[in-house]
Amino acid sequence: MRKILILLIILSFLGCVNQNSTNVSKTQSDKEHKTLSQDEIIQQKVTKDSLRLVNLKKKEKQIKELKKCGVIGIWRCDFSGYESIITFYKKNSKYTSKIDFTKSNMKTKTEKLKKVGSKFLVLGSKAKEYYLITDNGNLEMGDKQGLFTNALNVMPGTTIKELPKLNIAEVVGKDIFYIAGNYSKSFAETLDGTTSKIWLVYYADINVIFKVDKSTKKIINADYKD
Repeated sequence: MRKILILLIILSFLGCVNQNSTNVSKTQSDKEHKTLSQDEIIQQKVTKDSLRLVNLKKKEKQIKELKKCGVIGIWRCDFSGYESIITFYKKNSKYTSKIDFTKSNMKTKTEKLKKVGSKFLVLGSKAKEYYLITDNGNLEMGDKQGLFTNALNVMPGTTIKELPKLNIAEVVGKDIFYIAGNYSKSFAETLDGTTSKIWLVYYADINVIFKVDKSTKKIINADYKD
């Protein structure tokens, strides 16, 4: 009986030692795993920073090359049927624009511009087309009727500033071409009910019907189409 008791004590002691050993081993393993995870995080950060620096250098080189070619701005136009990249150049105090169409077979278009104040007038344009670089860096495109559309600034090194969302509760009394030019990328569709004084016009991409005073081009009211 005494031998059995001694044997049980020894086995119990060995069990505690093994348990402690296991706990120590597990703790050490967890610590090593945690250390490896921290190393991985550091390595990922180093890699990310390295890529960021490479991209930054690439952008700086690209901007330098563009300026060397006389480029003063690049914009992306998303208007339906007129999707394009518009580039402005300045050489020997003369301005030109180049329009590369991205979703049609239209040939690249080159225009001579004349800077008058903050506007760039398209020389020889019967519709009196013009461009205007806005305070946020985007490009307004218009003619004698008013604003046609906006193009987003995509010059390397700049942050693209998306156009604001339309709030139809705030458009009454405003010029229809200004609203359409800022918020719509589709052509106007004249609706039944249009008269010699009132223009009912629908813009599909924003799904809004505008009632417009033809004499002033001001919006009388607006509502979403059912």
